[in-house]
Amino acid sequence: MGKSEMELGFVSVAGFGGQRRRGCAIRMSDGPPVSPFASKGKGGASLEKSLVEIEREKNRALQDWLGDNGVYMSDRSGWGKAPHGLVISNETTDEGEPCGRGLLAKRDITQGEPIFEIPVELCLTKAKAVEVFDLPEDMNEYISIAILLISERNKGSDSFYKPYIDILPSDEDLNPMFRWPKEDLELLQGSPVVGAAKSLEEKLTTEYNEINESLFKKRRKEFPEEVFNYESWEWAFAVLFSRAVLFDPLSFEDQELGLVPYADLLNHNPFCSAFIERQKRMFSKNKFVVVYADRNYNKMEQIYTTYGQKANSEFAILYGFVVDRNPYDSIDVTVALSKDDPLYDVKVEYLKRIGKEESIAFPIYADRSPVEMIEFLRFCVADEEELGIGVFNRMVTVQNELAVADMLVGCCEDALAAYSTSLEDDNALMSDRKMYTMFGKNARMAIKLRRAEKKILTRTIADIERRRTKPKDLFS
Repeated sequence: MGKSEMELGFVSVAGFGGQRRRGCAIRMSDGPPVSPFASKGKGGASLEKSLVEIEREKNRALQDWLGDNGVYMSDRSGWGKAPHGLVISNETTDEGEPCGRGLLAKRDITQGEPIFEIPVELCLTKAKAVEVFDLPEDMNEYISIAILLISERNKGSDSFYKPYIDILPSDEDLNPMFRWPKEDLELLQGSPVVGAAKSLEEKLTTEYNEINESLFKKRRKEFPEEVFNYESWEWAFAVLFSRAVLFDPLSFEDQELGLVPYADLLNHNPFCSAFIERQKRMFSKNKFVVVYADRNYNKMEQIYTTYGQKANSEFAILYGFVVDRNPYDSIDVTVALSKDDPLYDVKVEYLKRIGKEESIAFPIYADRSPVEMIEFLRFCVADEEELGIGVFNRMVTVQNELAVADMLVGCCEDALAAYSTSLEDDNALMSDRKMYTMFGKNARMAIKLRRAEKKILTRTIADIERRRTKPKDLFS
């Protein structure tokens, strides 16, 4: 994705990758292996083999379309151009989980080398949507591009973007957590991610109802109900949440959101530093989307980018996957003033004056807690004398620091108690590979996610207990 951060809420989310994960194991062919049990068609060809060929044809069509529209796709060197270094693989996997399409190096690629350059004119953007449909200039970018995407998919072979639309995930293949059925979400009982997923789903529904009333119904000939319905709306936003790139501004231009054909085939790696950026040609008005290799890649290695430094909860909600060994993983823990505190009313009044709530959720990481959280906790547990000091960005007193430790441990213990299973239960499930692989994909992702959250909470408690012997260093 681009350099910008992602937040949960479609007005400000930017990422890409669709059903992508940190693919590690790669199928060397450009399609899945043919099962010996596949049904046979005419001429002895299996149905599976036919589907593989269809996917290969889609890949070739996309590459031809890119070449016809200004992307250098040749295997030979050109004027100032190195041979195109990528090939599309239909199947990538990570620890047995299917990861969908990905891009492999078909030759050695050097660190710092531009992997590809896509003309901005090929991207699906708000500007293009406004031009096609005469949409209001102040319309949200996500809504504008979603309308364009729905329309282009409905055009079928008449769409300029057909080769790109054809390689996008189908409605059935898109499975971010906000689309999970209730029974799968129940596996995450106690996790704060459930509320976030439901909130995003409700936001989508509300926004669709509003745009349906304000635009679709009023211009029904342009936006027929059988095309611009909620099912298409949800599909378009699932594509946008997982694939859209938020470009940094060029000079004084504003940031811009866009779908970038081909670039969104890159899979995520949490240790990759490559990102999507937009550039201008010197002495030219032309703009290109570029990705530079963050390291050397050998032939047939998978090429990666980063979708950002995000917690597994964000990956699950927007993409439907969980990253093992995610160094940026966190879990939100809510801390609040106690109503039993004799200074409760005084503290609430002070928080109102500075525009803060009496209950705040903070992200806790495996190796640290936010400074803002510790400051808030020091305020929450302060007695009258400590409150009078009025400085909480450093240790107030040893007594206050130990009280902060007690409160944080209590919050983590409460969070652990909310789950329907223990960390030991989840460890046992995942260690029994035969049993674990019998679960559906959503169930496996749910188990991974809740186990990762419990690990963070458990480590936080253990770390605080270890530090208690030196209160002055508890949160330094």
